[in-house]
This record gives sequence, C-alpha cells and structure tokens, in this order.
Amino acid sequence: MPIFKFKKFDIEQEGCAQKVGTDSMVLGAFVDHENPTRILDIGTGNGVLALMMAQKFTNAMISGVEIQQKCAEVAQFNFRNSQFKDRLNAVNVDVNDFESLEKFDLIVSNPPFFENATPSVKPERTMARHQSNLKLDQLLNFALNNLNINGAMWLILPENSSSSLEDEAIVRGLKLSRKIKVFGKPTIHKRDVLVFEKTDNSLTPTLDTFTIRTSSGGYTDEYKAKTIEFHHSRL
Repeated sequence: MPIFKFKKFDIEQEGCAQKVGTDSMVLGAFVDHENPTRILDIGTGNGVLALMMAQKFTNAMISGVEIQQKCAEVAQFNFRNSQFKDRLNAVNVDVNDFESLEKFDLIVSNPPFFENATPSVKPERTMARHQSNLKLDQLLNFALNNLNINGAMWLILPENSSSSLEDEAIVRGLKLSRKIKVFGKPTIHKRDVLVFEKTDNSLTPTLDTFTIRTSSGGYTDEYKAKTIEFHHSRL
C-alpha cells in the first residue's frame, strides 16, 4: 500500500490493518472545539486522525492510544516524520489500561464497531474492526472519567449503532450535543458522527446531514469543501 499524501503530512500505511478511509476523513474534518490543549485519539491506527487534530488545533498536545503494536509503531513513525512531531505521541496500550494524570479537552475515536459480525481471517483486522477488545460502552465510561468538565467526545459509527449508544450515554451522564447523519450517497445513510459532552445541557441536540459521494460516485462539493484543508486538489 503506497504512502497516502495529505497537504501537510504523509501516512505510511504498511503494517497496519486499517487504511486511510472516508470515516476518519469525515470525523477529522468535522471535529470542532474551542482551543483544546489536550486531545486523545482512541484506536489511533496509523495515526491519521491524530495528525488531523494536530493540524487543526495548533495549541494541542495529542496522544494516540493503540492496542496493536504494529499499528502503534506505524503511527509513531508517521508522527515523527510530520511537522507536528513535537505535539504527538503514540502509546501502545489497551485504552482500558490507559491512565492519565490530566483530563482531556477532546477525545476522538473511529472505533471498532462490528459487534456481532463474522470476524476477519486476519486477527489484526478483526481487532481493528470488531468490538473484541473495545466495547462502545467502555468508550462512554472512559470519556466520563477522563474528559474535562467542558470537554467533548467525537465518534463516528454505523447508523444502526448510534441510537443504542445515545441511550447508554444518557444513563452514564453524558449529553448528546450534536449528531451528523453521514450519507455515502444521497439515499444511503452510512454513518453517524456523534458528539457527547459532560455539561448539563438540556437543549435539543443539533442535527445535520452530510453526503460524501454523488449518485454517480464522485465526491460531492460539500465533501470537497469540508476536507479541502487536508486533501490535495486532485479530488
């Protein structure tokens, strides 16, 4: 797999099961927060989402937690070879065992989400795509315990997983503040971007829609505009 080139950084993908895809691109492009200084990327994989955060939030220190050693090594390689290297670090650990002395302003994750599907023949791909080592409710618990009072967690999930997670979040004391319905094509609801906060906000969550590709398969103008700071103009 060749190196994936962004405008301000490159992603070496060899050795990591999960490659650069539109899920991370959409999530990274949408993430918004007021001047975060500490960011955690859970399941960083090859490090693409962490690097997007480093480019977007210039005052932030970013840690990428990754359970797979090979992926953690790939992420650290990509971090070291970027202009943001002084603000990035990859940690090879199960997030359930990860401890931090300070809380985070922002947690982002493109988590494994195929809870009951048939596992891949490749163990590393199964771990990356299935909830064998990281359950979604564990993400909620982690966010509750490790976010600052004004912090937020941004996730991208299949649309059929998001409703149950919203209910679980309420039970744990997290508030859904924003939901973006992501369509692969105009009539195909593919993913949801969910934003959870700790603040006691009784307002109705903001609901938006976003479409990646046109009916003919090309990228939509809104996708091009949203990712223009990261993608090269060849889109």
